[in-house]
Amino acid sequence: MFEFQKLVTHLESIEYARRSLFAVMTAERLAPFFRRYASLLPDGVEVLDGGLDYVWSRISTEKLGADQREGSLILSQIEHLIPPEDSSELFSAQADDAASSLMYAIRSLYSPDPREAAWAAQRAYDTVDNFVNNLPDSTGTISKGYIDHSPLLNDELETQRADFALAQSADLTELVKLRSHSGQNGEELLGKFLSLIKRG
Repeated sequence: MFEFQKLVTHLESIEYARRSLFAVMTAERLAPFFRRYASLLPDGVEVLDGGLDYVWSRISTEKLGADQREGSLILSQIEHLIPPEDSSELFSAQADDAASSLMYAIRSLYSPDPREAAWAAQRAYDTVDNFVNNLPDSTGTISKGYIDHSPLLNDELETQRADFALAQSADLTELVKLRSHSGQNGEELLGKFLSLIKRG
């Protein structure tokens, strides 16, 4: 179970920049879902990757709380790419979570409020929760028991705990490997989703 307030308390205990790092690690993990959806849109992937580049760069150079104009422009561009609620495209709900998570990561650069980073993590949990809530079990029906025992939800919480530990200790001037690690985690999560869909 995702414990929002507990995460906020943990985030309050670490430096401002490390909260943003935790948030962008989360957004990077969800990026494969957004790329899959955004590939259908003009410049969609470029906007996503530009937003991620922006946050990682700001953290590595410790330019937090500075001029917000560029960040505001990127936020507006991402907002226009969020899927409509009635979208039937595969992983559109996850693309919404991915875009929103990145928007929270960008906002965390300019706000000392730890809830910005926590909301990014909440959207990552929602990505998995939405998937398992709409995934039929072996009988072809959506089972609450199956949902409650889905290892994917536990895996997501474990990943968030690991990400938090990395955000606490990372060298903020050497983030290339950490970004690659987060991206690989995201590709693996997408792969698990696709595997379960094919199996169903």
